[in-house]
Amino acid sequence: ADYFMDVVSPDYRSKELEKESLGRIESLSREWSSTLASASSDPKAGGARTSLTSSPFSLSTTQFSIQSSWLRQFSLCFKRNVTTLSRNKTATIGKVFSGIFFGIVLGAIYSDSGYDQKSIQDRVGLLFFLTINQTFGNMIGVLNSFTSEKEVVQRERDSNSYHTSSFYLAKFCAEVPFNFIGPLFTGTLVFWIVGLGGGSFLNFLTFLMILSAVGFCAIALGMIIAALAPDVEAAMSLGPISVVLMILFGGFYINIESLPVWLRWVQYL
Repeated sequence: ADYFMDVVSPDYRSKELEKESLGRIESLSREWSSTLASASSDPKAGGARTSLTSSPFSLSTTQFSIQSSWLRQFSLCFKRNVTTLSRNKTATIGKVFSGIFFGIVLGAIYSDSGYDQKSIQDRVGLLFFLTINQTFGNMIGVLNSFTSEKEVVQRERDSNSYHTSSFYLAKFCAEVPFNFIGPLFTGTLVFWIVGLGGGSFLNFLTFLMILSAVGFCAIALGMIIAALAPDVEAAMSLGPISVVLMILFGGFYINIESLPVWLRWVQYL
């Protein structure tokens, strides 16, 4: 199916490729019309295909535009992304295992945390680690997947198959449920084992929502970096750099007031 779409679709990536692809489609059109004309004049065909015969059309002046609605584009892109992600069962199992592993390990380490000053510092360290873990885990996954499929997306965009907004939102929405698996297991185990939020169920839901929001931001950041990077290697290099900068200027390792004045703006990134 992909090969057929490549053959019959115009390629607008360059003037040379556009001219070549339009010429190829013109040739296919002429051959198809000639075949139908021969079949309709053949007595054995009985004129059954006469109604399908049409005059050759010229593609040199044809303007190709997006024909489907935005919702239709979103629906198709969403289904394709969900299918692609669901086929990678190894990654899904890895997310489940990673979520349970970190939940048990962190719960065991911080299980004796109380509510004194020392324990408050421990809890801050726990929350900071959870934030970093969710950021790196979700961003790296998107960098690997989206960078590799970017060429296909660019080719389909050049052929006016769909809008950028419909693909982006479909990709993001498809990534959300698969990347929610890790926070669900890790957050549940850590919250109840450590005793965060005083054991309140409402606080538990708020905790999961915050972890998920951090993961969603990491997905969006990963897609931005993957879109800007030329290949997977470059994306994997730029991703950690951006996160490390956020860690350094987040106020955990150094007080914001202690930063040089000309560097304080970085905290808002």
